[in-house]
Amino acid sequence: MFLLFFCCFVLFPKDIFGQVKSIAQIKENYYKSKTDTAKVNALNDWAFSYSVSKPDSAILLANQAYELAKINKYKTGMGWAYNRMASAYQSKGSFTNAMDYQIKALNLQEEANNLSGIGASLNNIGMLYNSKGEYEKAIEYHQKALKTREKTKEKRMIAASHGNLGIVYSNQGEYEKALDCNLKALKLYEDLNDKRGLSFCYNNLGNIFYQQTKYTQSLEYHEKALQIRKEINDKNSIGFSLNNIGSIYIEQKKYEKALDYLLQALQIKEETKDKNTIGNTLNNIGSIYFRQKEYANALIYQQKALKIQENTQDKRGQTFSLSFLAKIYKEQKNYDDAEKNALQALKIAKSIGAKERIRESMQTISEIYEAKQDYINAYTYNKEANAIKDSIFNEERDKSIAKLQLTYDLDKKQKELALITKENKLKQFENERQLQELKILEEEKELATEKALKQDAELQATENEKQRKIQEMKRQQAEIEVQDSKIELLNTEKKLQEQQSQRQQFFIYVVIGGLFLLGLMLVLVWRNNQEKQRANNILQEKNIQIEKQGHEILEKK
Repeated sequence: MFLLFFCCFVLFPKDIFGQVKSIAQIKENYYKSKTDTAKVNALNDWAFSYSVSKPDSAILLANQAYELAKINKYKTGMGWAYNRMASAYQSKGSFTNAMDYQIKALNLQEEANNLSGIGASLNNIGMLYNSKGEYEKAIEYHQKALKTREKTKEKRMIAASHGNLGIVYSNQGEYEKALDCNLKALKLYEDLNDKRGLSFCYNNLGNIFYQQTKYTQSLEYHEKALQIRKEINDKNSIGFSLNNIGSIYIEQKKYEKALDYLLQALQIKEETKDKNTIGNTLNNIGSIYFRQKEYANALIYQQKALKIQENTQDKRGQTFSLSFLAKIYKEQKNYDDAEKNALQALKIAKSIGAKERIRESMQTISEIYEAKQDYINAYTYNKEANAIKDSIFNEERDKSIAKLQLTYDLDKKQKELALITKENKLKQFENERQLQELKILEEEKELATEKALKQDAELQATENEKQRKIQEMKRQQAEIEVQDSKIELLNTEKKLQEQQSQRQQFFIYVVIGGLFLLGLMLVLVWRNNQEKQRANNILQEKNIQIEKQGHEILEKK
């Protein structure tokens, strides 16, 4: 068995349509915030989005959110700020700080009576205990989270709690309970059409089947998870799927393909700085070198993995590294170091109650004692290992797990059948409606035909009337044209008369003018004659006077 990544169900910041918010959306929300409360919420979303990839930045943002919330006495916002700090510290591998801040977050959410925040903190505390291998406490908190979330009736949160409980049960080797929880989560995510949630369920179901050595079914679920994660571009989770598929290929002895997947997973984990899971991938890479008998390389990778797991307090991971180191040392015939590491792995496995890890550690110890020819201890540990194996894997439990899978499959088929029946009824109703509409259309067609015939008859009568009116109009037009010709002729005659009249008037005016001029000349001649006659008379009178005067003068002499 190799280290697989179980995907814990966490709730990402979402928009009004239920889609995970991008960093750009969160930043836009922050800068457009008009109230301090809105700014606190945006800062908390921003911090959570950075909690894995940039944990230090996440802590700074969460601190800003906390201080602003504190000024405004916004306890819910303060609680979420502590929650985000805890997530960031968990990513940094500081489980003590992570637990401290989650407990502070829980206290604040309880004071604010915020059920959503209470459920989130209880859930996250459960995840922390699971990471530390304290499974009973993990179950306790996840069950509390589930009860709290059932009060809010939010399906996505309820599904997350079922999924996280399933992870803990799987780590304990309680595969029947684990499968039951994951199938409940899967049904809810299917109802919600939540792709991210579905990918988590497929991942964890794949792990359950892997732990039962059902590698074909396991691969099928992990490939489903990987496909969805690529569709939604969930880079960190893509790394989980690549690691898990690589682990399956190791069991199938397809080492080249396994190494390819694991190196891809390691690259993603290093890019996202996910310290909590890098150690697991290193374990799996080391296991390939171990199987290929390249013990020096195997030792390097297992030692690197153990160091990281000790720093992050990953006890379950430590049991893998220690067991592998024990196997490597055994193959190198360094039995003392082999025994030391195997016993340490067993001690830790017992402390966290991980049945499968206890079984494998005991099996490794048995093989070491057998190599040392200590057959009594070899037999004792082998017997205990087989007893635990029987408690984990037995025919009755396999039947129960198969029954759960079958129940889920049947339930799914019943839903599909109900949906098909509903669709068939809808189709039947649609067909009946279409037949009714067809009947109505036929009746309307008949009415339309009758109406069309009537309209044709009316149209023919109208056409005849139209032709008659056209002929009448043509006749009237001809009469009008005749009248126009007459009018035009009369107008011509009138113009000729007017021209004749104008000529006559002109002639009259010329005659009158000539007579006037003649009269004027006559008057002038008459006046001239009168003037001349008057002058002649005056001249005659003067001549008479002159003659008279001459006679007088002569008489005087």
